[in-house]
Amino acid sequence: MASRLLKIAVEFAIVCALVEAAWRYLDLDAEEEEGADKTTAVKKIQSETGEHAEEGEDEVDIPETMPEDAIFIPLGLTRQRPETFYKGTDPEWQSFIEYRKDREREPAVKRELASLVGGHFANMKPMQAHMGMPMQVQNYWFDVLIPSGPPPEYERSGLEITDEYVAWTTRPVSALQLARLQSALFPLPMAKSFWASYSTYWSLQVARIKQLLNVDPSSENSKPGLPPGMMNLDQIQESGANKASPSNAKLDKMADPKSSDVSSAKGSSRPSLSDTSKILSSLPSIPQVGGDLGSAVMEFKRTLAKTWRPPHAFGERGTFVVTGLVKLEGPKAFCVVDIKAAYHPREGRYTQIAGGVKYFIPKKQGPVRPKNQGSKGTP
Repeated sequence: MASRLLKIAVEFAIVCALVEAAWRYLDLDAEEEEGADKTTAVKKIQSETGEHAEEGEDEVDIPETMPEDAIFIPLGLTRQRPETFYKGTDPEWQSFIEYRKDREREPAVKRELASLVGGHFANMKPMQAHMGMPMQVQNYWFDVLIPSGPPPEYERSGLEITDEYVAWTTRPVSALQLARLQSALFPLPMAKSFWASYSTYWSLQVARIKQLLNVDPSSENSKPGLPPGMMNLDQIQESGANKASPSNAKLDKMADPKSSDVSSAKGSSRPSLSDTSKILSSLPSIPQVGGDLGSAVMEFKRTLAKTWRPPHAFGERGTFVVTGLVKLEGPKAFCVVDIKAAYHPREGRYTQIAGGVKYFIPKKQGPVRPKNQGSKGTP
């Protein structure tokens, strides 16, 4: 199943590449025009009387921004616009200059970010379990990165339909929409998770077949692993045999002495429970399909949680980046967090904050010891 899905994904990617190449060939004239948002109307809607049917195609001016009542049908692939840079007269650049001139503002901006990060991580249950409460910011190190231009911009072509015209236009696409589209068309985390689940399932099946046919007698004790809390057929049989131990047989004899005489009189015509358990233990175990599926599902979830990231677009026009480290302190440990944030100086607020734990420093740490063994103290 996973190989089939992977094959379909590869074929789909090849078709998309061919369509993009053909589209670029047919759209050369449109790309050479300076105004990407202003295009020539292909056809003007004719009146009901049909008076303009013989006049042919007319040219109309397309507004720079798409009207609210317009319907846009994207038919081309998304492409990146040429890179642009801020000018000295741009309001974004002027806001950067004002920020740099105000020497008291930068420490306040960094202090605000450290406070936001500390409050966010202090409310997380896993962080409270690792570090304890109360949790506070001990120190922080931030750098401010002023960009020379706005973030990359994207566009795509398609049909725009309104009450006045039907035109072939090119409209901008936000970076977040592009990230979501790419995540939907090329779900690489899902493909990796399916492949890991498929590999785990069939490796367990191959191991069970080898065990059933005694292909590898040396691996008699190394049976395919099952998820925690699950038992295979051999373990269930062994537990049943342990329950029916000789001590239980003695109790049965004490409770009913006549039954022991009858059983001894019959002789060995009927095998005992211990002999039955020995025979069952010598037989090869039956493959447990349910356990293998459970292991495959667990591997799928683990790989998906490791590889999947929600689509996002960092930064917007008029923002600069504040990046660095924040050190948090709790009763149990220290924690260093790697932070990257986008700050809008004209609005005076952070638009985006992203980060993750870099490492923990426990205040008390002992040697790693195997289970069922005591520790000799902590440093």
